[in-house]
Amino acid sequence: MFHPSIPTTTTTTIYISSSMMNIPEQFKNAMTNSMQIHFGHCTFRPGQLAVLYSLLGEQVPMSSSTTNGTTTTNWKQGDVGGGGGGKDTCVFWATGAGKSLCYQLPPLYLNQVAIVVSPLISLMEDQVAKLNGRSGADIATFLGSSQSNLMAEERALNGEYRLIYITPEKLTSGGGFLDRLSNMHRYGSNHTNICLIAVDESHCVSEWGHDFRPSFLQIGPTLRNHPILKSIPLLALTATAVPRVQSDIVKKLCMHPSPTIAKKSFDRPNLKIVIRRKPRNGPVGAFEGITKEMAASIASKSVVSSGKSTIVYCSTKKEVEDTTAMITKLLAHHLVQQHDRLNETPAITLEQASQLASSVVKPYHAGLTYGQRTEAHTEFLIGKVAIIVATVAFGMGIDKPDIRRVIHWGACKTVEEYYQQMGRAGRDGLPAECIMYADSHDFAKYKDDFYLGGLSGEAKVATVHSMDALRDFAMSTDGCRRAALLNFFDEIPSFGKYCGTCDLCLDRKHHGDDQSRDFQWEGARVILCAVASCPSQAMSTIECIVKGASVEPYRYQRGIHPSKVAQKVASLKERMKRKRPVEYYKGLVPSLVQHGYLMQDTIKAKHEFAQRPYLVYNVTSKGMKVLVDGPIMLPVPLSVREQEALEEERKQKVISELKNKGVDMEQIPPEELEAGEGEAIVALKRWYSYVDSMTARGRTDIVNELDDLKNRIEAWRLDMAEKYRMAPASVMEEHLLVKVAYATASLRAGGRMDKDALVAAGVRSSGIDELTSVLGEWAKDAKSGMEGNDESSSDPMTFQPGQKFQPSNSWRFAVYKPNKKTGKATWEISYDRFVNGEHPLTIAMTQKSGKPIQVATVVGHILDALVQGRAVDLHRLSTAELPPNRSEWQELVRCSVETGIDVTGGESLLVLSIATNAHVQHQTLNSFLHRSCNFRARPRDVMMKDFLLPVMGKAFVLKEHTERSPEESAKWNKWCGLLKYYLALRRVDYQPSFGSSKAGS
Repeated sequence: MFHPSIPTTTTTTIYISSSMMNIPEQFKNAMTNSMQIHFGHCTFRPGQLAVLYSLLGEQVPMSSSTTNGTTTTNWKQGDVGGGGGGKDTCVFWATGAGKSLCYQLPPLYLNQVAIVVSPLISLMEDQVAKLNGRSGADIATFLGSSQSNLMAEERALNGEYRLIYITPEKLTSGGGFLDRLSNMHRYGSNHTNICLIAVDESHCVSEWGHDFRPSFLQIGPTLRNHPILKSIPLLALTATAVPRVQSDIVKKLCMHPSPTIAKKSFDRPNLKIVIRRKPRNGPVGAFEGITKEMAASIASKSVVSSGKSTIVYCSTKKEVEDTTAMITKLLAHHLVQQHDRLNETPAITLEQASQLASSVVKPYHAGLTYGQRTEAHTEFLIGKVAIIVATVAFGMGIDKPDIRRVIHWGACKTVEEYYQQMGRAGRDGLPAECIMYADSHDFAKYKDDFYLGGLSGEAKVATVHSMDALRDFAMSTDGCRRAALLNFFDEIPSFGKYCGTCDLCLDRKHHGDDQSRDFQWEGARVILCAVASCPSQAMSTIECIVKGASVEPYRYQRGIHPSKVAQKVASLKERMKRKRPVEYYKGLVPSLVQHGYLMQDTIKAKHEFAQRPYLVYNVTSKGMKVLVDGPIMLPVPLSVREQEALEEERKQKVISELKNKGVDMEQIPPEELEAGEGEAIVALKRWYSYVDSMTARGRTDIVNELDDLKNRIEAWRLDMAEKYRMAPASVMEEHLLVKVAYATASLRAGGRMDKDALVAAGVRSSGIDELTSVLGEWAKDAKSGMEGNDESSSDPMTFQPGQKFQPSNSWRFAVYKPNKKTGKATWEISYDRFVNGEHPLTIAMTQKSGKPIQVATVVGHILDALVQGRAVDLHRLSTAELPPNRSEWQELVRCSVETGIDVTGGESLLVLSIATNAHVQHQTLNSFLHRSCNFRARPRDVMMKDFLLPVMGKAFVLKEHTERSPEESAKWNKWCGLLKYYLALRRVDYQPSFGSSKAGS
């Protein structure tokens, strides 16, 4: 390890403002002149001259001359030009502050050699290419496995290059390289002298650093114990290091006593820091806007490089591949849309757009070949690739100044790692954006032994501390992101408490006084109740409880019954102003943790081969105090802001659409206008959406009928208003009017609106009998003549009034599949209401969601119940939708025979699942789908047409892509409805009776 003769290190810190005044003017002029010659800059950035002065010593050159771009300097005997005299120096500056010039300028100025130790070959390649390209000559080289020039090392050791980049392994591995390096320095001419050895990314030397590399530990002992090289000044540089790591760098590199420590602020004011929760739809939601912006830029400028340079970091190779594929797909889609919008000819195909997208979005990870990685890296540097999706090793010190975005899909491990990676954006000093998409559980995985197992005790503690600090930083909902980062590095922000540019500061500026709210009745108590009932559980369990579902009994607090928890959660949610998705509640959890209402712990799940860490939650004593009553003041989370912004956008869109339809907004309850949803809005939206869909399909005949229906109801309403001297809205609200119209329009031929259904829907008028007549007359006028034949009156199917048919068994292929939230199947809700005496029309018009549905849908639900083995009053059901008569039944039987479909067996599973919404065994259904030769078309159309072909005839089927007449459409809809009845009754072995006969059983 360390040589015992190495003295204890003390440090002297350079303060930039004061030290600049002590630098001799002749030195400043010489350095400035050299910088202008070699780099084209006229002024130094703050601190650079001070570092150069520390490295080159206090002596100034007696004279110097420049020939063909090379400066020759005459030094006094014994000073730095003779092989020593400069001071060991550490440079702890933020990315983009100009660290690299501190080791690039001295060898060019002195016409000597600088050795640069770098951890990454790609970084060395970038800097060498840039230096050689700028100077027009080979002044730099790198020595490593990817060096294709076999003579590069010989030329380097002959002093032909001013800068030699090597890896720490190359420097410390022996093999004679170190001795050859010392011989070059000792026995060569002046231009082979080594003026400094720079250790870039020097935080890698510290086990407490985030990129610790054991090979870095040997750099200090190797150099300081070498008889020749020990006197050469060391320059350590890093853009990220907490004070403890900074001290460790000085110690582990065995720097000479009193090295210079050049420190500047770690603040990067040009970077906008944003933390967002992962969208529900994953990368699609995260990258939708970026790809749309990029497509517009490419389409308008017709150049690939018009997109902003962006790095997307993922934690695994699989995530890189999946995210790359998703971004490419999104970009291709938007490129096609942009092309269409610009009306360009010829139009770009999706295949062409995909090829273009693949050329500007590239992956980068260790699983790719060296050639693939090099190509992606190079094309990103020169701007051909706009977005590179990579694992975290990519870009460490990357020499690309114009990266405008760094996006993390998932959390980083530590604060230092995050700071270094985000620092790759905006190195040119221009505005750039750093976005991290992360949820609380993303941080838990880093507590695994995979990440911590190789660390010593103190290093492990320091790393865990940094992990927790990053989690708190990312999950914070108040304060300032930049201030939090600087505080971690023990730096007091010069801007004060708030930077004004991060997401939290911008949110504070935008929302003014609305920074904190009382969330006790806005979801916080729901979370506390869920956690208290199931303590020490993961977020997945809490989500289930919040949704109203039950989990395994052992997860509950002792003595608590799951049903009581569900009732409590439901009652708390009912007190909220509006329904919220589960993501809303999850967005409150970090704030509840941060402000002491919840406690978050990391535990390891024991598996056979591994222990996977995950987060669990418990209610604190502070949380228990407000579990029943009391304010729960929290900063408004950004996730809540985003949810509210989406809701406001949706609300304004809904209101605008209704206004454009001529709806009198004063007829909508104020609370619904405020929320942008409710029974009235839902009914109105459903009606106008139905009318618009018919208009879009060119069905002017149906649109005219719907207008006629609505006009007739409005005329009745006006008559009643005049008769009883009341406002029309008092007779029937607008939303109820369109709800009744929608239900009436959905009736099959022969169906009639029921008075009891109107009453149940909310119609309250002494003229309800007249309304029933109005609706019946419209149905007769609109639907008569569209039935396609006159068989509806011949030998109707008869049922015994007041008697339910009870199937002996359910259909053998039916599967009962309840909804996780309600505990009931979709059809079961309609069936229960039907059993309780409600008419199918009533059920259709009075859905719990407020959104009316088709009467035929309700009939299908009840027939589905029949297939499931439930008892059904078929006589009552037939009053909503007529079953097949004798001729129609016989025709359907003939269809079964002619098509060869066994309607009671597995081959017609798809027909049943579509026609009656029955749930069927997935494997059996898939088997049938694979055997279907016509499955390229929509399943419903294929199977309905295959089955009903004998009824409709080939001429009808051939019209599928052309406009059908109203009579043909009515005939199609009628036979689809009859098929539902036929399939359901055949499944349960019902023997129908026709005419005056009694129903079979």
